[in-house]
Amino acid sequence: MKIVIDGAGEVGSHLAKMLSLEANDITVIDSDPARLERINSEADVITFQGPPSSIKVMKEAQVQRADLFISVVPNVPQDVNIVSAREQAVVQADGHRAHVPSREAGCRRNRGYA
Repeated sequence: MKIVIDGAGEVGSHLAKMLSLEANDITVIDSDPARLERINSEADVITFQGPPSSIKVMKEAQVQRADLFISVVPNVPQDVNIVSAREQAVVQADGHRAHVPSREAGCRRNRGYA
């Protein structure tokens, strides 16, 4: 399974180590080169340095091909994490973007409005 982890802090590094032991293809994105160097020496992962919400960095890391995208960046507002993940919706085989319901629609549905 191809898994992209956005954030190489304590949580992201722990996830990367554990998931890499299970023969997964792990990619880690972080803006701190020291964190990336540390996780690279501790686990079998591919690393990309850059801002956690950068669409350019996510494309370089091939987030669109991931089976699972995990964002664990504590100093970025959660809305940015949600938007970043949403923007990387999987492209279907016929070249069309997969349908991703809007956050607002999900909130309304969860509150019984829709």
